[in-house]
Amino acid sequence: MHSLIREQLQSFLYSYKKPTREEGLPVVYDAAEDHAERKEMAYRDAVEKLEVAKRMKVGFAVRANRDYDGALDRHSPLIDKTISFNKSQFLHIHAVSG
Repeated sequence: MHSLIREQLQSFLYSYKKPTREEGLPVVYDAAEDHAERKEMAYRDAVEKLEVAKRMKVGFAVRANRDYDGALDRHSPLIDKTISFNKSQFLHIHAVSG
């Protein structure tokens, strides 16, 4: 009887010490690492889109008659997505297919 209780107690202690988390999943969330991964992924995505845009056909081009700094324009609908250009630069408008 004594050995049976000892076996059950050992079994209970062994199961109590077993890790309950799944293997492969991190216990601690690292926000800095996640941010770095997202930033790297966004950078790779932007480079890929830029390469695709370089191969697209230009619909038409416009030559700028004056300077424009999009960062200073407060009335833009997408303030963080504005462009800037200098006088006499060409703006190439790509035809969007789809």
